[in-house]
Amino acid sequence: MTAQDKQAKVLELPKAGFPLCNRVLSLSPFPPEAPKANPQTGITPPALPIDYYQPLLWEFGKPHPFIPDLTIVRMYVELGVGVEVYCTGKDGKTGSRNTLPWHLVKMTEELMDPETFVAEIAAAEEEASGGEPEPEPQPNGKPATAVAANGGA
Repeated sequence: MTAQDKQAKVLELPKAGFPLCNRVLSLSPFPPEAPKANPQTGITPPALPIDYYQPLLWEFGKPHPFIPDLTIVRMYVELGVGVEVYCTGKDGKTGSRNTLPWHLVKMTEELMDPETFVAEIAAAEEEASGGEPEPEPQPNGKPATAVAANGGA
């Protein structure tokens, strides 16, 4: 063990915030062909322990799908861009980040507390309506815009 190893600190992560990405289902980022030897070195990389045609499951708190010595500690979804996957090594002293490009992502699952859930629903509804809030219904059951348009009848 070197002096640098002795001085390395265990990673201390801040508490996870919401929404917390819990699962991601993706396609494999690797081609289905068997690894080929590098023509310059003659070295053949080892085959990955994954089936290209099976979706990959990335789960919070579980091992990395093809680097089992790493544990997934955070995943951040950026819609249309990709998913950032952060992992730590078993020693707790090393960190790693993988980026899953959006074209490989098939599904994401995010957990959230009640306040975040309500805020997310409100934002989604506002976005779905083109940024304009839904008109409040009046006592007669007609939307406020309809009441104003026909003179209050």
